[in-house]
This record gives sequence, C-alpha cells and structure tokens, in this order.
Amino acid sequence: MSIRNIISSGIAGAKSFFEKPLSRAFGTLSEIASSTGSGEDNEEYISESVVRLVLAVARADGELPPKRAEELKNYLLIKLSASLPLLNKVFAEPHETSSYIEAVKPLSSLPENRKLLVISALIDIAYSDGEYSEHEMDIVRKTAILLNIKLPVVDELEKIYADDMKRRDSFIRSSAGLIAAFMIIVIFILTATFLKAVLFAS
Repeated sequence: MSIRNIISSGIAGAKSFFEKPLSRAFGTLSEIASSTGSGEDNEEYISESVVRLVLAVARADGELPPKRAEELKNYLLIKLSASLPLLNKVFAEPHETSSYIEAVKPLSSLPENRKLLVISALIDIAYSDGEYSEHEMDIVRKTAILLNIKLPVVDELEKIYADDMKRRDSFIRSSAGLIAAFMIIVIFILTATFLKAVLFAS
C-alpha cells in the first residue's frame, strides 16, 4: 500500500471514529438510497423503506422523547433527503414492533455489500443513544435474516461496533482526564502568578 493510501485510510478511519453514529449511519443510508435502481419512484420507494427501518430501530425500546424524535426527523430530512410529507406520515403512525418487516422487502434486491451496509447503519443508529439494547438487537437480526444475511456475519459486525464504542468511551475518558489535569495546572500557574504579583507589589 502506498504512503498516500495509508494516509488516506488513516484520515478516513479517524473521521469515522470521531463522527457521530447517527451522522455516519445516515451518510451510509443516503448513499444506498441515491444509488439504488433507476427512476425517481424507485428511489422514493427505497427511501420510504429506509425511513421505516430507521424508525423501527429507534423506537425499539418504546416511543421516542420529542427532542430525539425531532433530531431523527431532521437527519432523515437533510441527510437522506426524505420528503417532509413522508416523514410526517410515518412518524404519526402508531409504534408497532413488526412494522419494519414490510419495509425490508424493497431492500431484498440490493447487492450483498449494500445489504451489509444497511445492517451496519442500523447498528450505528441503535448505538446512537449509547447502548445496544436487546430489542434493538432483535430488530437488527431479524432484518438481517430477511435480507438473507447469515447471523455469524451479524455477530462479527456487532463485535466490531462494540469494540469501536469501547475505544471511543476509553478515549473520551482519558481525554477528559488530560483536560482536567491541564486545567488544574493552568489554574495553579495563574494562582501562583497572581500571588507572586500581590506579594512583590506590597
């Protein structure tokens, strides 16, 4: 691998590491929706399927708090370019845990790599609130089965994301510790400087 490719891979990896899970997920889903099939109708059909799947995972543990629902709707509107009438319609529908099953059907014709990206994005969405619950896992795994993705593959994806979250949390904790230590040192220096000025001035 060339130096340029190594640097590019490193930058891409760093960007992915620091990117919010929701933003990363919708970047993936937007690419899938916009590059699937041909024709505006087909793109809208895929877009609706993605919206319903995203909402199914987000609502897996129950109705969303208004603030999170609004955040999710904005991501779908801006990142996925989903129409506002579609979003209003889907968000207004009662929460049903089985609603995602019909949504999966239009995605069944996707190539294998695109199906894996869909599952990866759903795991990212599940982790966006800081945890991957049993209900979220259940929807992700059933979606994978409907897309003919073998569960050992899903196991591997889940492990990758779990490890990623651990690294992210560890980094945040260590960074917070370093920042706190730095601030204490700065405060100590400023205090010492102030006391020195006061003592020598008197």
